Formats: sequence, structure tokens, C-alpha cells
Amino acid sequence: MAGAADLLDEMRTCAGEDSPRRRLHLTLFEARIHRSAGRGAEAVELLREAAAYQGPGEWLSTEEERLAELAGALAETGETAEAMSLLDEACHSGRGELPYPMARDAAALEQALVRACLGDRTAAAREALKLAERATAAGRGAQALAALHLAARAGAAGRAAAMLGREHPDAGLPAARARHVRALAGNDGDALAGVATRFESLGFLPLAAEAFAQAALAHQAAGGLRKSRACRVTSGELAARCAGLSHWAVVSGGRREMPRGPELTLREREVVSLAVSQLTNQEIAHHLVLSVRTVENHLYRAYAKLGVTTRAELARRLGAPLVAAGSAATAAIGP
Repeated sequence: MAGAADLLDEMRTCAGEDSPRRRLHLTLFEARIHRSAGRGAEAVELLREAAAYQGPGEWLSTEEERLAELAGALAETGETAEAMSLLDEACHSGRGELPYPMARDAAALEQALVRACLGDRTAAAREALKLAERATAAGRGAQALAALHLAARAGAAGRAAAMLGREHPDAGLPAARARHVRALAGNDGDALAGVATRFESLGFLPLAAEAFAQAALAHQAAGGLRKSRACRVTSGELAARCAGLSHWAVVSGGRREMPRGPELTLREREVVSLAVSQLTNQEIAHHLVLSVRTVENHLYRAYAKLGVTTRAELARRLGAPLVAAGSAATAAIGP
């Protein structure tokens, strides 16, 4: 991460035309540094700036990809309602752009991440694995590895490890991602702790916190309670340095993780996530292109499955406090 920051400084100071396109590239690069280091608010601010870019189109950064990247960053900070709205906008914008497969798949990867942040890790893993197949077939190894890493974190580590094959990078973030996939597939506490340490040394604090938490669970399952406690403490310390980020990949740590009990459908999960984000039924219907009556039916079923009767109870059940007080946020099913 320090090397990336040095490269950013060099890019800023090197001679060259100060064009809108060049500023866009610098903004995106800086946003990705912040996001990887756990500085979600800073990343979102820069990605909003990038999403508003109105200059000449290009294949390196399409509007669809920029909007999807902003959606992914927002979802990681818990702003799932706006993230879903931006994904809709990204989809519509992509229809009017030239089809650049690499940019389109980058947007698809962010969409899978948003699904994971909403709690639907099954769909996220499925989409990420399909993306990995496309990227591999097209010879885009780095993108395929990123997709396999997301799939493993979403619960498909076995399949991701099988697709990873025997050969893998031997340095930097790609190597750490490959090690993480294999450690998750083996539920190996020591290997997970080792890759967590590697993520931390590279400056990828959210991934380090996540991997240490996964190591804690693996050690606990194997009866290594002392190692489990040590990893849990380290995970908490690292997570505290990533203010506002939700660790969706950790079963016990995701802010928006659906509790154990009757399974919610994908649509119920989407409606529930928007409901606790202070959207009215009318607004939810608009976002999901549904009728208000359909939204109400999904909420009734979700309430029954989760054993709650109000949005305030729903938020407490999910461990995701309502954004603000108000009649729209606290009404049971009302608009």
C-alpha cells in the first residue's frame, strides 16, 4: 500500500497535460487506495467525484464501472439502499456505452459484492464464480483471481480453490488472495492467521481484520481456544481502524448479516435491507421496480419469519440501527 501511495504522488507530480481524463484516473486510483486501507468515507467521497465525470468516454473507466464501484464502496460502509439505486443507474448507463468486457465484468464484481453486503452470499458467490470463468477464458488472470477471492469470502471457497488451480502468483496482493482462498477452503486457522498478517503488512486492513476473524472461528472449531482469542482480539483492533466498514464475510461480524432462523428469500432480504435504511414502502417499490402492495407482502413475510412487528424491532434483530428516527422509519408496514 505504501508503494501505491508513492506511485500516486509520482503521478501527481509528473509532467503532462492536466486534462479531465488524467484527473479522473488520479481520483480513481486514490479512491482505491483509501478503500483498500479501510478509509471508506474518503473513498466514497472521491468515487462520487469520479462518478460525476462528464468528459470524453473511454474503455479504461466507463460510467457503468464508476457507478458500480461507488455502489460497492457504499455497500461496504452499510449504505446498501443508495448502493442498490446506483447499481440500477449503472445498468442503464451501460446500455448506452460500447461493450468493454473487462469494464463490464469489473462492474459485475461490484454488483456481487453489494449482494454479499446485503446478506445474500449465495448469489454473490454464484455471480463471482461465473465472472471468474469469463475472465479466465478471456485471459484476464488478475480479474479472475479477484472474482475467485470474492467467491471464497462469500462461502464458495472449495469451488474457488478448485478453479484457482495449482499455479498462483508468488508476491503481493495476488499471492495473498490466492493464499486466502486456499486457507478458507481448508478452514485452516494457522493459514488464515498467516494470510491475515500478510494482508496487514500490505496495508489491506479490512481484509486483515476479516481473515483474523475467520482464523478465530477456525481455531475455535478445532478446539484452539487460546489461538482463537488472540486472533479475535487482533481482528477487533484492526476493525477499529476501519471506521464504518461492515465485515460481511465473517459470519459473526457482518452488520447486516441475517440472523439464524427461517431463510429469507433474496427479494425479502433486499426489501428488509432497504426498510432498515429508512426508505418508505413507496421508495422501496421505486428502487426495486415493484408495486407497493408487493413490497408490503415481502415485509409481512419477513416480519413473520424473523418474529418482529416493527421496523425498529427489525433493525435491532439485524443489528443495523435505523439511520434516523421518524414515522417512516418506525411504522410497522406503513408507507
